[in-house]
Amino acid sequence: MNIDESCERAAREISDAQAVIIGASNGLSISEGFNVFADNKWFREGFGDFRSRYGIRSVIEAASFPFPSDEAYWGFWSRLINMKTFGEPLSQALRSLSSIVGERPCFIVTTNAEGHFQQAGFEDSRVFEMEGGFRELACNARCGAAPVPSEIAIKEMAAHELDGRVPPENHPRCEKCGAPMRVNSAADNSFFQTPEWTGKLDSFKRFLRDYAESNVAILELGVGMRNPLVSGALAEAKRALAHPSVVVVNKGCGAGLLPDGIICIDDDITHALKMIEKDMGR
Repeated sequence: MNIDESCERAAREISDAQAVIIGASNGLSISEGFNVFADNKWFREGFGDFRSRYGIRSVIEAASFPFPSDEAYWGFWSRLINMKTFGEPLSQALRSLSSIVGERPCFIVTTNAEGHFQQAGFEDSRVFEMEGGFRELACNARCGAAPVPSEIAIKEMAAHELDGRVPPENHPRCEKCGAPMRVNSAADNSFFQTPEWTGKLDSFKRFLRDYAESNVAILELGVGMRNPLVSGALAEAKRALAHPSVVVVNKGCGAGLLPDGIICIDDDITHALKMIEKDMGR
C-alpha cells in the first residue's frame, strides 16, 4: 500500500471513529522544525552563546546540564520557551491535526513539552504531558505546591535576559514556600508520583473506560523506540478498546504499535496529516 492509499484508508477510519487517542513524541516535533537532539543550524543560531560558553550542543543536553547559576539556567530556558511555546505561530501539522480530530472526544499522551496541543485548541485536561511541559513551572523544593502557568514569568525573564543570563530579581519563586521554581519536568522519579501526574493517568484510564466499546482511532505520531511512556500508553489503549483502528505516521513507521492490524504511513508527519485532512474533505 503506497502513501496515498494509506492516507485515504486512515481518513476513512478516522471519519468513522467516535473518539480519538493521539500519542506523540519527538518525530512530531521534528516535523514542526524542533529537533531536541540536533546540533543544527536552528540551535547554533539561537543558542550559539550557550554552545560556545558551556559546550551545550542540543536542547536535550541542556535538559540535564548543570548550569552554574540560576541566572544562566533561566537565560537558556526562558529564551527557548519564549521562542518555542509562546513566540511561534501554530504549525501546519497541528492545524491539520486539529481539523482531522474535529469535534470528536480526544485524549493525547505525549512527551513533547512545547505545549502545541493546547495552542491548537485541544482541551488541557485531556493532554497528558508525560514528562512535563514548558507551559508550567514547579517548586524546586518540592513543597507540594501545584505547578503554575509559566507564560507571564517566562516572557518577563526573556525580556530581561542579557548575555545569556536573567537577573535574580526576575526569577519566579514559589508562592507557597518562597523557593526557586523550575520548568515543570521529570527531573527524577518523584515527578511520576505527583498528584498532577497520577491525576492525568487516571483521566486517561477513565477515557479508555468511557469509550471501551466505541470505534476509536489511535494515531501514533513520531513515537520512537526509546519512548516507553507513550508507546506503553498506546499499547494499553489498544488492549483496552474493543474496536480500535490504529494509524502510525512516522519515517520508518515507528515503534509503538507494530505490527498487527495497523495503517502505517512512512512519510513526513506534516505532509501525511495534510493528505489525511484533504481526504477527509476538511
